Amino acid sequence: LNPKNPISVVVHAKAIYLSGDYPRCREVLSILDRQLLLDAEIHRARLFGVAISFYRQKAYKEAYPQFDKLEDVAGQHNASGDVAVASIYRGEMRLALKEYPKAIEMYEQARTTYDVKNVAHKFGVIIISKSAVILKLANCYKLTSNFRKAKEIFKMAVEHSIQLR
Repeated sequence: LNPKNPISVVVHAKAIYLSGDYPRCREVLSILDRQLLLDAEIHRARLFGVAISFYRQKAYKEAYPQFDKLEDVAGQHNASGDVAVASIYRGEMRLALKEYPKAIEMYEQARTTYDVKNVAHKFGVIIISKSAVILKLANCYKLTSNFRKAKEIFKMAVEHSIQLR
């Protein structure tokens, strides 16, 4: 591990993440905190690694602000894929906490900004398809008893799937 080579730090953290040692993953990524001029993509990868490692431990109170930071930084870098990834995970956490209106807000944001090119792929995390995001959105509307809106969104998911074929 070469602390002067940010890419090697991210690759090392990814390997640790994939082994399931999430606290150690964050510890390795903290090496990058001390570097002032990080490449934009490395900076987003560091934020994502910290956020996803908290998320995997179901430490949502710690994960949520990390995904907020990722979204802010990604927005500054015009990285719409990373903005969508942050929204998807924040939606997942809100759904797990049964905060359906907030989950709807997050999934709507992901649906409108979705782009598959993002740091999550570089970190070895597979992000769900846009159709799946739309289905999760429909499910949230169903959970809030807004069946008309759920049906409308479900039709949108079907249309999106058909367009892909």
